[in-house]
Amino acid sequence: MKVLAIDLGSYSIKFYEASLDRKKISYLHKHEIILDKIRQEVNLEEDTLQTQLELIYNYLGKKEYDGKIILNLPNNFVSTRFISIPITNRKKAEAMIPFQLDENIPYSLSKTHYTKNIRKVGKSTLATVYITNKDNFNQYFEMLEQEKVMPWILSSEMASYESFIQRNAITGQNCILDLGHKTSKAYLFIGNNFVSNHFTSVAGKLVDEAISQNYQISMDEAIIYKHENCFMLTEPQYDQVEKEQQEFAFLMKQTFWPLVLKIKQWMIGFKAITGKPVERIFITGGTSKIKNIDNFLSFYLSVDVIPLKTYGKENEMKFGIEEENKIAYSLPYLMLDAQANKPALPNFLVGVYSSEPQDRISMYNMAFLATRTTILFLVIALTFFLERFTIAKEEKRLDKKLISMLKTPALNINATQRRAYKRNPGAILKLIQKRNLQTEKDINNLKAATKIDPIKALANISQIVDPNMEIDLVSYEYDNHVSKIQFRGKKAKKVKELYKDLKVLGLEEENIKFNLAKKEINLRINTKED
Repeated sequence: MKVLAIDLGSYSIKFYEASLDRKKISYLHKHEIILDKIRQEVNLEEDTLQTQLELIYNYLGKKEYDGKIILNLPNNFVSTRFISIPITNRKKAEAMIPFQLDENIPYSLSKTHYTKNIRKVGKSTLATVYITNKDNFNQYFEMLEQEKVMPWILSSEMASYESFIQRNAITGQNCILDLGHKTSKAYLFIGNNFVSNHFTSVAGKLVDEAISQNYQISMDEAIIYKHENCFMLTEPQYDQVEKEQQEFAFLMKQTFWPLVLKIKQWMIGFKAITGKPVERIFITGGTSKIKNIDNFLSFYLSVDVIPLKTYGKENEMKFGIEEENKIAYSLPYLMLDAQANKPALPNFLVGVYSSEPQDRISMYNMAFLATRTTILFLVIALTFFLERFTIAKEEKRLDKKLISMLKTPALNINATQRRAYKRNPGAILKLIQKRNLQTEKDINNLKAATKIDPIKALANISQIVDPNMEIDLVSYEYDNHVSKIQFRGKKAKKVKELYKDLKVLGLEEENIKFNLAKKEINLRINTKED
């Protein structure tokens, strides 16, 4: 099937299109829209989500895409919780997640919408829960519908990296540092399990602004300079370059130093949680292409810093990515790779937001489909044959049993009628139904003759007396059409009111006795009809 992964970044929108056949990714096309250029062309001070979705719709030719779209929810829409549940049963663990979340979020669970990645680890179940505000999500969902770019999967950037580390044998304590244009994100993990995630506004845009202000050039010129000439130095390297280069390197150090301090804080927090230090940092994102930034971070953080390799060992042109563009397209590639290889991305489009297309089922090659069709045909043919054989055998057995039952004396069916069964079984059926109907009438007559209504007196009283919680029915006896009833109240006034109401029944004085001292009423009612 044809799949389009869209990376909706703050610097650009990247499109990576490929054909997925099971675990095989076949490159089709890639494209990048630089948002700064679009802002200048249409005179926009700041692009909005609506504008970005319109750009996607225009790129698709102003029509719905004829494949599947994978899109990430904007980072500022998503928060994350890491939950450990001490059971291994997946269904029970999923049922416990809402209760765990309710204790970990500062607002009502009913105001949230979430998706999750669950995996079994030892005797526990670990869950990474991606949470978004329901009102904000509804607005974004409406925009997707309005711009006709409703994706097949709506996930998050962090989920793509989580899926990546779970597919690859990465050992030890590590961090993925995504150096973007407006923000930098850090994902810290042990083995294939995330422990924490963080973000900061120290990113590529600050570099653009620093170059522009320091050298009094436009932002466009600063961006070009950053992409072509920007570099960083470690302390020992300052003595190896000219003064101008030292000044530029110092400017970059000042710009990135808040990021270095932030990362140190995150690493300390990681050690406090796990008891182990971070061993390696994998860098990715557009800003990670700055020359020597890996050595710069490694020197000041005292930890190995290496570029994140997401494309595996296969020929790079299989994926259509040139060496200089590998970092730029690493995220959309990971989004596709998660669909070709497990675990798949968690999807926000579930429940009421589900947009299941008719052909959501994975496509297989024709040989596999033909094999399945042939097997299905053989199974159906065998089923018909066995059904016909079984029915014929069962029919013969039932006939023999019915002929035997017709000889039962209680049915009163003579030999002539029994012989007619094979020629005309319907006539015997009508005869039995007629006799059965007569038997039911006789039983109903017997029931009517012996029917007695022992609570008729109470029914009559309930029709003329309103319910009163201060008066109790103390006793009720029924014998030979005579009902003896005793009422007792808490207040004499209420009992007296009941006495007046009961007089309506027209009972003789000896059959209705009122004892004011005991607050009692005794009735004797004959329900036998004349």
